[in-house]
Amino acid sequence: MDGLSFFYDPKLLGNSFFKEDGYYFCYCKQGELSFTFLNSLFTFSTGDALIIGNYQQNFSVVSVSDGIDFIGVFVTRARLASMGVGKYATDAGRKVSLFFHPVVHMSEERSQAVLQSFEYLRSRMETKMSYHYEDAVGLAFSRLILDLSEGQMERYITQEEPDASEKMFKRFLQLVEEGNYKLHRDVAWYAGQLCITPKHLSHCVKTASGQNVKYWIDGACIHSLVEDLKTKPATQICKEYGFSSLSYLSRYVKRLIGVSPRLVK
Repeated sequence: MDGLSFFYDPKLLGNSFFKEDGYYFCYCKQGELSFTFLNSLFTFSTGDALIIGNYQQNFSVVSVSDGIDFIGVFVTRARLASMGVGKYATDAGRKVSLFFHPVVHMSEERSQAVLQSFEYLRSRMETKMSYHYEDAVGLAFSRLILDLSEGQMERYITQEEPDASEKMFKRFLQLVEEGNYKLHRDVAWYAGQLCITPKHLSHCVKTASGQNVKYWIDGACIHSLVEDLKTKPATQICKEYGFSSLSYLSRYVKRLIGVSPRLVK
């Protein structure tokens, strides 16, 4: 199927990661893969899912354990849109929680559900039906995206009342998801909106998510920026995102994804 394919070799993540415009979705059956992403170290191990967009050129594999076994699927943005499931992957309310905490640690029950969704998608792709093939694959992919989203949100939604750090992180994440990153990328602004000190916000976000405040702000911003750079002139982007100059925009993009804005495709 053009624009949608399965892969099983972890080396592909390092060797052919940026050849097409789309996303990689993986599930680890056994073993461990360590990598850096947005200047942070992550570990993808048994029972975890991994979601990475190909434009993130600062993704780098650090190590791969012997005997690693995983299932992965790559989908181009064009194919995702044609299947009608793009909204699940790109809505502001989901992109921060999914794409900027790329390793999804899940409960055993949710992990098995995600694995079943991967296998179901593969089976639908391998069944060359004469009718409704595209619709069947699209529905299978929707199921996978939704299961992954549920898996990511497990850590933030519990039956018991979340502690203070978790609640503050949710409030902070909501501010980011609303698009405030376009004009506000400093910790102090978000702390002010939440009526706490920057130090306290930093503590809450680090405690709840394992990442610092700037990780989430810059992650959401660069995701949106890369999309806009494909269709809008740099001068317009500077105005919309509050960059004082083209050189400032260039430095920001290059710091986060390793290339200048003109090379983003």
